[in-house]
Amino acid sequence: MPHYTVHRLSASATRLVLEDGADPAELPRTTGYYSQMPYAGYPGGGMAVVSRDTYASAPLDPRFLGWGQEDESWAIALKCLFGAPWRPRHGPMWHLWHPPQRRMTRSVGSHASRELYTTYKRVVAERGMERHLAVPRAFIEQALVEGKKAWAGVRA
Repeated sequence: MPHYTVHRLSASATRLVLEDGADPAELPRTTGYYSQMPYAGYPGGGMAVVSRDTYASAPLDPRFLGWGQEDESWAIALKCLFGAPWRPRHGPMWHLWHPPQRRMTRSVGSHASRELYTTYKRVVAERGMERHLAVPRAFIEQALVEGKKAWAGVRA
């Protein structure tokens, strides 16, 4: 986890960064420039850097619908299988503003995603993460096979 603090910029601050080349570190920490004041990022969310083998063992689960619980669930799986993440004591991540995804609340994307998140918490307690991740692993493997076939067709 190469960041510690998440800085969520406002729409106007994002425009300044993208269009005018403003340095986000030099923007005032006020509600005019921030959509949310800086906070410690959540493992699995924002930015996570993992090896190909780690991702193959614990991929993001494609069963999540919309935003909400996918990053928390991924963090549960990664921590269960590989231990706590490394993260710097300092290190900002600048979150550029974008229109929000439809969701039930700020933290809950959908009923189905909330239920799947609850399943992730339960399988950790039952020591069943390896078995639980078989579904997203199969999805990723199939997508890779189909991608290779499509790429071969493009090159032919």
